[in-house]
Amino acid sequence: MTPTALFSVVCVVDRPRQRLTDDMSVNHGGIVVIARGDDVSLSPIAIADQPTTFEAVCVRAVIGLFTAVVVALYRSGSVAVRQKFCDELATILDYVATYQDPVYIVSDFNIRLALPDDPHTEQLQTMVEWYGLKLHAAGPTHQLGGTLDAVITHSVTGQPQYVAVEDVGLSGHLLLRWVVSTTRDTSSLVTVTSSPWRQLDMQLFRCSLSASRLCRPAAFVPSTAPP
Repeated sequence: MTPTALFSVVCVVDRPRQRLTDDMSVNHGGIVVIARGDDVSLSPIAIADQPTTFEAVCVRAVIGLFTAVVVALYRSGSVAVRQKFCDELATILDYVATYQDPVYIVSDFNIRLALPDDPHTEQLQTMVEWYGLKLHAAGPTHQLGGTLDAVITHSVTGQPQYVAVEDVGLSGHLLLRWVVSTTRDTSSLVTVTSSPWRQLDMQLFRCSLSASRLCRPAAFVPSTAPP
């Protein structure tokens, strides 16, 4: 995965799908993250163990002073959901949870998220909540109905202002549009008072402690003898 600049205004990070045959006529692509703007840049974040039950690409997006981690996922709807999918997704969530930047997981899960009683939907929702995340679903995301796509963010920071679904006529899946503010919050000044522990003379400290009443309580017992 290598970022590529086009005309100085577009940055691309992609993960082409591996060909399983020598047929060059079709391969159904892969995953790509595209950013446009003079002040926007993308850099790939390597995933140590690439999942086998879904495709994923992870990038760091920088817009001015704003930085975020974006993970794009695709799980094929032609394959049944297996436990390994949840295990591999948990590995991704473990990894991105270490970042302090806002995290945006954008995914075509091909899981019917509008059916709360569906066991796969219930397991996914539970997993998202375990990691302190929130799943933003915006209604049907397929031309035939069903909510198959969603955006996942931190439950507190970096939540989108809104998530909308639009039909742009390019696929059976509709466009999931989400908007976030890229204005970085100004950090407030905090004054902290602390002791210079690194300058502590350990030998002097031991001597003072040994001579104190903590180590020699009998030497500091008040005398009860009459005057």
